[in-house]
Amino acid sequence: MRLPKKWNELDWLIYEQRITLAKTWRDVGRHAGKSHEYCRQRLLQRLSEIPQGDVEAYRNMELERLDTREGRLTKLYASVTLGDPVMRENSTAVSIIKELNNISKIRVQLLGLARPVQVDVSHSVVDTTRSIADVVEAYVAGAASTKTSK
Repeated sequence: MRLPKKWNELDWLIYEQRITLAKTWRDVGRHAGKSHEYCRQRLLQRLSEIPQGDVEAYRNMELERLDTREGRLTKLYASVTLGDPVMRENSTAVSIIKELNNISKIRVQLLGLARPVQVDVSHSVVDTTRSIADVVEAYVAGAASTKTSK
């Protein structure tokens, strides 16, 4: 697989941080020494330049990388938890579990398995014209009655 020639070190850094490591845009920006919006725009621009046929190849490449990372982490987790009972409670084991979870999330995104979230936007329209008129009328009537009572 040939990598895009236009991509420089910064492009790959942004890609790695955001896509492979699933970092937030702010984290990507901090790591790259650029604003998060600049990094986002740059990655979107670079990804849009990839020919459609190559997108599937890149997706497969990323899935292979995820499989490799997942395999290594699974072996590491087994050695950490099986080796010493105290290590089961260790932050290393927790970190491995979090990373495995991130890999799963990335895989779901790459394969398009996440269902779109349906947002229920409901509202009601209240006719306030009448109630405002009633308030004004009551105010005027109240003001008139205070003037006559003086």
